[in-house]
Amino acid sequence: STAIYQYYSASLKDSYLTRTNPGGDYTMVRLEGYVYLKSAGPEAVELRQYFSKDRNDHFLCAQGSPEEQSAVAAGYQMARVEAYGVGVPMFEPFVWNSTVPTNRGTPCPFAQSGHFQTVSFEGRYANYGGADTWYPTWAADGNLYTPWTDGAVNGVAAGSGCAAEGCMSTTGFATVIGDNPLALNLTGVGKFASSPSPYHGRYPCGSLYYNKTWFYGTYTLDNENHQPGQNAAGYCENWCIQGPFAGFRWTTDYGESWTEPRVHMGNWSDNIFGEQAPDNHTSKVKFGAPHVVDFGQELEHSPDGKMYIVGHGASKPYSPTSWMQASEVYMARVDPTVEAVSDRSQWEFYSGTGQGDDQWAQGDVTQARPLLNWGNTTGVTTMTFLPAVQKFVMCISTPSFSPFTERQFDTYFLESSSLYGPFSMISYMAEFGPESYFVNIPSKFVAPKADADGSLSMYLSYSANFAFHSDSNPPGSGYHWTLTKIKLSP
Repeated sequence: STAIYQYYSASLKDSYLTRTNPGGDYTMVRLEGYVYLKSAGPEAVELRQYFSKDRNDHFLCAQGSPEEQSAVAAGYQMARVEAYGVGVPMFEPFVWNSTVPTNRGTPCPFAQSGHFQTVSFEGRYANYGGADTWYPTWAADGNLYTPWTDGAVNGVAAGSGCAAEGCMSTTGFATVIGDNPLALNLTGVGKFASSPSPYHGRYPCGSLYYNKTWFYGTYTLDNENHQPGQNAAGYCENWCIQGPFAGFRWTTDYGESWTEPRVHMGNWSDNIFGEQAPDNHTSKVKFGAPHVVDFGQELEHSPDGKMYIVGHGASKPYSPTSWMQASEVYMARVDPTVEAVSDRSQWEFYSGTGQGDDQWAQGDVTQARPLLNWGNTTGVTTMTFLPAVQKFVMCISTPSFSPFTERQFDTYFLESSSLYGPFSMISYMAEFGPESYFVNIPSKFVAPKADADGSLSMYLSYSANFAFHSDSNPPGSGYHWTLTKIKLSP
């Protein structure tokens, strides 16, 4: 390590944190601390020296920090990497108090986990971009590939809501380079246009990079007055009709070009599974916003080499089904090839368990049966396999105050030793964010082994607070891509 000092120039009115005397009329104010000249471990971060010519001002900040985003937004240019620092907690670590609700109409069907009992937040996080809907997939080249939408990343803007006749939704994509979740680099940013019609929103969902092909799913949303998005009339406030899964597009050149089987959908049921939701009572979808089960790098831990998806939905006509709420979770699987993924007849739908065997119905979504259910208390669902403990962990987010989707959201974690359950409750985090959504655990950032006490560290991926603007809880939560370090403990 080496010392870093605070210097000050009276003529420039510039405070300058640096390792060496900058000369001129800069005088040393104090020894500020100690830093590393080279990276010190997987969570070490670059300490970047920024400078503004307009202000004659130096600014030292950590890579990926909110301060760096502010500096770039203010026109500061990066001059150099000054040194490296070992990340210290940005807030005091704490255990989230689990409070399973008793007022949701039906009792919680999940027993407390015997393996994990708590979720603790370790005080370290990084934020990226100015958009939401981040679902990274881990490729063989070591990079992550992720969708995003409804905002801007690296100067590229995309938006998934669409009202005008003939308008197109745009959904973004990006390549994420780096092994330190606190210091990632987003590159290869772009967007793709497709029509949501006859619905009024088309959003990213399941994402998988496999065998040099990136599969990128989109799903549809609507409101009861068939107008897009926030502040539209509807019982739930925002996107109150969960539409069907349109299907996957794909690229074999990192997003330079895409093949989309349904740039335009011909009618309500023109989608990969043939589901439809023209209103809130005629029919319900089973696979709203499906997400690919994260088996690690390019399906490394898939039990049979197949791609699996999980999605929230409902089978009863009175069940609220919005972008954030449902009553059930469904599962399907398919061979991860372009030919199979785009062919409904090759998809298999989980249809229950009988006589000791998990059952699958091929090509017919009407035969799908819930993997799990909790009346009005499921919602956006993701699942990740944790090889260190041989567990599947499911993240489910749902409205704190049913059915409202512009207020606080809850997130809960379930675990199972099997893909198909039974599932047990790890923790129910009421008002997480306080309005966090699209929560997932990227397998790339899960510790390869558990601690001596059985705890396992990982990073939680999510966005938050698009409509409910309040103090972030935990710190770092906001309208961007947040990666925050957590630990599951016995």
